[in-house]
Amino acid sequence: MSDRYVPKRLCMGCRELKEKDALYRIVRTEDGYALDPGKRISGRAVYVCRNAECIRKAIKNKGLNRGFRTGTDPNKGRSFLEELIEQNG
Repeated sequence: MSDRYVPKRLCMGCRELKEKDALYRIVRTEDGYALDPGKRISGRAVYVCRNAECIRKAIKNKGLNRGFRTGTDPNKGRSFLEELIEQNG
């Protein structure tokens, strides 16, 4: 009975399906973007692996803009992801 369903999400950096718990959940807010570690903020979210390489790939391919389907300022998403790299190495 250990065949329990494990939700998977697509990483915006490497574009691979991974277990939801292994990824950062990022939500769009009125002020920009927010990290949602408790997975409690409602609304559309994108996911990215918890390593600097995938976060850099998400910056390069504008993963947040694509994931949120917006044409907003790409510098906001870039600065948010760069801060995430600094905080988590």
